[in-house]
Amino acid sequence: MSFQKLVCCWADLLYGRACCLWNCIFAPCVLGVWSFSIYCCGCLRIYASRNGSSSLFKDQTFPASAKSLGDHDEEVVWLRATKYARTKSLQLVHDGLDVCAVCRGASGEAWLLSAVASVAARGSLHHLFESLERTARGKYILRLFDGAHQRWQRITLDDRVPCEREAYDEEKRFKPIFLNSKDNDLFLLLIEKAFAKVLGGYHRLKEGSTAWALSAMTGDQTRIFVRAEDGSWARKELEEELDDAGERSLSLFGTGVELSPEVLFEVLRKYCLLESVLCAAGASASSGLHPKQTYGILDVRKVPAGLKLGDWLKVVQMRHLAEATPWRSRDPEVREAMGVDDETSFWMSWEEFLATWRTIAVVDLPSGIESLRFQVTGGSPLAPAVACLGGCTRFWCGLGCRHLYCPYRVVQMGDASICSEERTVLGFGLEKE
Repeated sequence: MSFQKLVCCWADLLYGRACCLWNCIFAPCVLGVWSFSIYCCGCLRIYASRNGSSSLFKDQTFPASAKSLGDHDEEVVWLRATKYARTKSLQLVHDGLDVCAVCRGASGEAWLLSAVASVAARGSLHHLFESLERTARGKYILRLFDGAHQRWQRITLDDRVPCEREAYDEEKRFKPIFLNSKDNDLFLLLIEKAFAKVLGGYHRLKEGSTAWALSAMTGDQTRIFVRAEDGSWARKELEEELDDAGERSLSLFGTGVELSPEVLFEVLRKYCLLESVLCAAGASASSGLHPKQTYGILDVRKVPAGLKLGDWLKVVQMRHLAEATPWRSRDPEVREAMGVDDETSFWMSWEEFLATWRTIAVVDLPSGIESLRFQVTGGSPLAPAVACLGGCTRFWCGLGCRHLYCPYRVVQMGDASICSEERTVLGFGLEKE
């Protein structure tokens, strides 16, 4: 280790990336800073917001006007989502909320609902919000990753969303124009608005992509496996770019890595064991599944097949991320080994999987210290203080060390380095290609 790296590593010390010597010496101080920042400051922010200014916040950079809607020609009224959301919880996302069920019952941009449900299925949706509590002012701050500049960006929003004027004038109903859910879930409307602000307007939401949304929500570069005509799977990487006019586009870069179906199975199985987010798209017309929808990959495993020792059956558990889809495997061994499918997920044999899907997308969830969030359960006056005490206890009992000094988990995939400059420009609607 060079002298310069040994001495001039203070900027990395706060994130656990300095040399081992300094990490060991200053660990108590660094952990104390993070503990105070996440839990104590989070608790104080909640009490301050509950007793602070009551004036409603208005985001001037993304106004409630036709400028934010683009070419939308319906009669619109902008309403405060915090006021009309029917959920009673003070938390935007809480332990008792089934986000996947909410997304399946919602209507709107399918690519965005698929991405939200995928991340939520791994229990990592909360890291998008700087504060998880609803605010009376209607001011919220979300975090999305800017792939073009390779950094997280803080997106400040108000809670005004475009709704149908006729429904409000005649029945005083809160009916958003773009994304609807049964209980007008506030977290979904805020995530949608954050993406609309990044893209430059609600009208640009139709150009979105599940693969891009996954990258923006996790901060990880999306790996995409594409099935070739010979049955092999080529690994590509998704990258986001900005042109001179500020327009976003997506590109797929070839890595030169091709995987056989046998190797791909082991790769996907490892990703599932590491709780990465996996999706599949491009279902074949003969499968009976929707060819333009994205399906989640929940599990990839081997199960004993028959009585013969060492005889294994390869199966994949899938789930429709937007709505329930009745589908049953045609393989009797799969039905016997895995039992009856539920309303939202189903099992496929590995052979059925290979014959059905054209592309697979994979991202790793954020696991560093910045992914931790202060979470409060309940709405009593003492709830934030209790949550602060419990959070600090878990943090000092190992949670902080694990996220600060051991955040990364690696999947060995052989030689995955980029060895070719093959590039396919796709525009911004990846699933449309």
